Amino acid sequence: MKILKLAARKIYLFGRERHIGFFCDKNVIKHITSLNHNIYSEARIEEYYSGKVYKSLLFIFGTMLITLLMFVKSTMNADISGDGYVVRSSFDEGARNVEIIVEKDEGTYSHNIEVRPRKLSESEINELYEEFIQVLCKKILGKNVGADEVNENLSLISEIENYPFQIRWTSDRPEVISSNGCVYVGEEPERVTLTAHIGYEDFSAEYEIILIVRPKSLSEAEREYADMQEFLERSENENREKELWEIPTVYEGLPIRIRKKFKGKVLIIPAAGIILSILLYFISDKDLSDDVRKKREVMKREYGDIVQKLTLYIGAGMTVRGAFQKLAADYETAALEGSAIRPTYEEIVHTCRELKKGVSEAVAYERFGVRTGVQEYIRLSALLTQNLKKGSGELLFRLREEADRAMEEKLQSARKLGEEANTKLLLPMVMMLLVVMVMIMLPAFSSTSL
Repeated sequence: MKILKLAARKIYLFGRERHIGFFCDKNVIKHITSLNHNIYSEARIEEYYSGKVYKSLLFIFGTMLITLLMFVKSTMNADISGDGYVVRSSFDEGARNVEIIVEKDEGTYSHNIEVRPRKLSESEINELYEEFIQVLCKKILGKNVGADEVNENLSLISEIENYPFQIRWTSDRPEVISSNGCVYVGEEPERVTLTAHIGYEDFSAEYEIILIVRPKSLSEAEREYADMQEFLERSENENREKELWEIPTVYEGLPIRIRKKFKGKVLIIPAAGIILSILLYFISDKDLSDDVRKKREVMKREYGDIVQKLTLYIGAGMTVRGAFQKLAADYETAALEGSAIRPTYEEIVHTCRELKKGVSEAVAYERFGVRTGVQEYIRLSALLTQNLKKGSGELLFRLREEADRAMEEKLQSARKLGEEANTKLLLPMVMMLLVVMVMIMLPAFSSTSL
C-alpha cells in the first residue's frame, strides 16, 4: 500500500501545481485551517488531500482486483476451450447448455447449444414410455396454445428430467417446422408431422405428432439464425461418440469465427468502482465540513461553562491572563488523567502558549475569538480586548451579563433538542402502536372466526 500512498501524494502535488480545483478548494482549506487552531499548514492540507486520493485509489484497486478474479474464474470455468473444444460431462451429471458467439461478416449471433453427456454402452431402461409420451406432447408446445394452433417456436427437447429416454426429431416439412423446433409460418395454415425418434440403448420407438401451423412471417435474420442453430446442433449430434466436440469453423463454404462469451457482467464492476471512488473523494469534503460544524456546536455548549469560570476567577481577584492560565492548567491536568478532548479548552491552551511566546494579550484574545469561528466567543474576545485597551472597570459586570445570557441560550438550546428528539421518536412510537394493535386485534379475529 506504500506505492498507492506515494502515487496519491504525486497526484496531489501534480494537481496543486496546476491549480486544479479538486486539490485547492478554498472552503476545504478554510475548514482544515479552522481545525488546526486557524493556522495555515501546507503539511495538513497535503495530508488531507493525499489521504482522500489514497482512499479513492484503494477503492479502485479493490474493484479492479475483484474484476480480475472474476475474469480468471470465468476463463477457468469456460465451457469452450481456447482451441474450440467442449468437454462433455459424465452421464450422471446430465447435459448442460453452452452459449456460442458466432461472428460472421453479416454480424454476431448468440446460440444456446445443449451438449449432452457422453453416450454409455450399457444401461437399464425405465418402463415409463406411455407417461413419457403424455408429458412430451405438452412440453414441446412451449408458448403455443395447442397442437392445432402453432405460431411460436417449439421446444423440441432432447430429454426430459426423471426419464431416461433420448429424443431426436425429424419433420416431414422442414421448411415449415425445422428439426430444432423453429417455426416458419407462411400465408396459409400448414399441416406438419413431427416424428420423435425415442431411444435408450436397445429400446427404440417412433411417435408422430401432428401440428397445424398458423400464418406468421419471419424475417431474413430470423431464418438465418434458425439455420445456424440447426447446423450447430446437427454438428453436435454427429459427434456424440467423441469425448470432445470440435465446433465447426466453416458454414456453407464460408469461414465463421467462434469466440467465447465473457461470463458475468464484470465490466460493470470497474466502472462502478471508479464512480464510487469519485463520490468517496467528494464525500470526504462533506465529512470535513461536518467535523468543523460539530466542533463549533460543542464549543457553543461549552461557552456557558467557560464564561462562568472566567467570572468566578476574575471576581476572586485574578487577571484575565491568570484566569486563562488557570483554565488551561486545569484542562491539561484533566487530560493527563484521561479526560476527553474539549475543543474550546484546546484553543485556550493555544492562547496561553501564544502569551508565553510574547504575543500581546489583546492580539491573543482577538485571535482566540477568530479561531473558534463562533459568534459567542468572538463577542467574548471583543469584550476582553476592549477592557485591555480602554481599561473599563465594568468587565466583571459585563461577564456576569454574558454568563446569564449564555445560561438562557443553553436552556433554549436544550428545549430545541428536546423538541427534535420528540419529532424523531414519533415514527417509532407509531410503529409500536401498530404492533400493539395487531397483537390485540389478531386474537380477537381468530376467536371470531372460530
